[in-house]
Amino acid sequence: MKKIFLFLTLGVLTSSVLVSCSKDDEQDPIIGTWYLYSKDNIEVSDCLKKNEITFFEDNTFSNVYYGEYDGECFKGKENVGGERWKDEWKAEWEKEGEKKYKVITETDSLKEEVVFKMNNNKELSIILEGSKVIWKKK
Repeated sequence: MKKIFLFLTLGVLTSSVLVSCSKDDEQDPIIGTWYLYSKDNIEVSDCLKKNEITFFEDNTFSNVYYGEYDGECFKGKENVGGERWKDEWKAEWEKEGEKKYKVITETDSLKEEVVFKMNNNKELSIILEGSKVIWKKK
């Protein structure tokens, strides 16, 4: 009887430790790679779906940027349409509240802050230049 009680007690303690550890180690749902999905409720082209944002645990993120010009898909600065885009960059993010995140980017001439809202653990939305943009988790 004492052995059964001992095993039950150890089982309960082990379960408590595992539950508390897994809760502490729980990863923020924004961590991972996201791709551009839609703008103003219209699904974007396959080229624009190559746009990716990857959020890392160290509160940095990186972006790979694609654009279209004259029916062709270009990665960042390869665009020949006169507009020059940086094809990849890294910046910082911070959590502002429940399912709300701020990203801070800085380019040669611009410092920008954008707020992402997580609709669920598989979609991020932002309002960017008056348009609603949705990113989906890969």
